[in-house]
Amino acid sequence: MSNAAYRLDEADDIGKPTKPRCAAVEGGKICDRSTRHGKDLCADHIIESPYAKWIIEKLTLYNSEVARIKKSGSIKSIEEDSFVLQEIVKVLHYRGSKSIKGLAREISMEIDVVEVYARYMARRKLAKLRRAKKADDYIIDLIGAPTFTSPSFHA
Repeated sequence: MSNAAYRLDEADDIGKPTKPRCAAVEGGKICDRSTRHGKDLCADHIIESPYAKWIIEKLTLYNSEVARIKKSGSIKSIEEDSFVLQEIVKVLHYRGSKSIKGLAREISMEIDVVEVYARYMARRKLAKLRRAKKADDYIIDLIGAPTFTSPSFHA
């Protein structure tokens, strides 16, 4: 637990820590809202941090891309520097071959959307698709090690 999140109560001369309070400064005054889990900032100020803004930006990008692919259902809708595609390649690289249904479960994405990405990867020779033992599914085998050239891989 961070000591910075604790302030001494003026009436407390023993020096016992009080409830954690936000350490952010707003208009020359300390925020003083309570925090959770010993954090230095309250929820309102954590959301304003550069890291939280970056996460929100990535999630927005991810969700808008998935919605676009779901609506079109076409591999033509996938851009070469697709953020979602890069995330799928990472999962396959680190976790190994997956069935389309298994990958959909693991990354919390609808099966029909994962199928579009799988077809795109096969067309671009990033992966091979082979029929799974269950006739209604395919296994995605990544071909070679991925090359992470897009800025979103490094961000």
